Amino acid sequence: MITVTNAAAAELQRLMTDNDLADAKLRIFVQSECGCGKVNFGMGFDQEVEDNDQVVDSAGVGVVMDPQAFAALDGASVEYVNEGARRGFKISGVDTAG
Repeated sequence: MITVTNAAAAELQRLMTDNDLADAKLRIFVQSECGCGKVNFGMGFDQEVEDNDQVVDSAGVGVVMDPQAFAALDGASVEYVNEGARRGFKISGVDTAG
């Protein structure tokens, strides 16, 4: 199962509040996959849940993934990085090289 760190949860909840998205969930999806097996993931807020989506709650944040992303992200974590000019979300603990 994917987890959301406390720092990421706090920043996600701040963004949801600031953008009037209180009922939204974090959607993580496979953005691209090349023939070499490298997978790139994307993230965004979504208020819709499809029938085949997997939904988990971590640190008070609802996370929605389609079955492909759910399987690929087992054991991964969503983190928030704020180090000088480097600021944003990242997914750690997943082998994106296949």
